[in-house]
Amino acid sequence: MKEFPFIKTDHIHDRRFQYTLDIVVQDAEQLWISAAARCSSFGGMDDEDIEDVIGPRQDPDIAACLSMLMAPSAIAGCQAIDFAIMPAQAVCVVTDWAQAQPQVGYSIVE
Repeated sequence: MKEFPFIKTDHIHDRRFQYTLDIVVQDAEQLWISAAARCSSFGGMDDEDIEDVIGPRQDPDIAACLSMLMAPSAIAGCQAIDFAIMPAQAVCVVTDWAQAQPQVGYSIVE
């Protein structure tokens, strides 16, 4: 990486990375079953404790289930800084820009 004397860099940022994964939950019940199994693997949690953590099977807390399953495990030589599960923002993907163009004229009103 080229150094510029007028730009100060924090070398920790040279080693900081982000990992992004977008998913679609297709079956909330299967998600809950997997998350409940993970909860049970910790030991000492009964069904009521599991529901307190990830919600009931009939109405799971999707974010809590995903957090239970996707929370990062330790990676040698690394320190996790942040972990978050949140709903994705609505996104419009245009695959054919020519067809997406308006078919009628438009004007800008000042």
